[in-house]
Amino acid sequence: MTFTLNTTENISSQFWSMHKKEQWTFEKLQQFYFSHPLVQEFRVQLAEKVDQSLFLKAMIHRSFSYEWEGGVELPNNERLEYLGDSVVNTAIAHYLFREEDKLNEGLSSKIRAALVNTATLAEWSQILGIPNILLVGQGEVGAFKKRLAAGSFEALMGAIFLSSGYHVAAEVICETMARWKRQHAIKHFDEFFLMNFDPKSYLQEILVAREGLYPEYRLLSFDEKTRIFEIAVFSGERFLGQASHHSKREAEKQAAKKILEEIYIDKKGSL
Repeated sequence: MTFTLNTTENISSQFWSMHKKEQWTFEKLQQFYFSHPLVQEFRVQLAEKVDQSLFLKAMIHRSFSYEWEGGVELPNNERLEYLGDSVVNTAIAHYLFREEDKLNEGLSSKIRAALVNTATLAEWSQILGIPNILLVGQGEVGAFKKRLAAGSFEALMGAIFLSSGYHVAAEVICETMARWKRQHAIKHFDEFFLMNFDPKSYLQEILVAREGLYPEYRLLSFDEKTRIFEIAVFSGERFLGQASHHSKREAEKQAAKKILEEIYIDKKGSL
């Protein structure tokens, strides 16, 4: 059986448009999936690091298996995601221990937490191209959700771990992280990385430790014409700094970053 495919769309949108016209079996799903150019291209970059059946399981989100009507119950990637979570955490901890030997335990833990959070793993998932080949339910098609992308990355790492072992999985994780570092021009994982990566959390940690207070972000003004938010940051009633941006969230982030740069971190980068 031959499928005519439009590879400009993601694989789930193509499946559901075809599903309305045809009856599907698990064997037909497998043929459709593994004959798809996006999947074939993706598997080339993995160089047979992952078993085919585990690979397919890693790419089936529970929303897809819930809506599946192919006569057999489909597995989903939740158990592989659970396993992959531990694999990713271990690989990153190992990398930081090996490559960033000047970091103390506390800073290493904070950086590891930043690297394995949902937003970062979602970016790593995008780097590999996972969202385009992830099978999701109709309600999830067309909307990129960080949680789904991050979970599928972890599931794939779990599948690689089961297929080829920890060292191969760790190699894929570290290679993906290296590509992400180049995209963001990150040279080292240190205090400056944390300051730029998540300045609001880092500022909060410093204020709580030093003053026992949480930073408060207050809207000073919003210009209807330019759509610019002006945000100020306070510790209690003490003004710390301010910033403006078209996005309220980004204005808060920039204000926290400016405070860290100007007040809490000296020229040598030590706190």
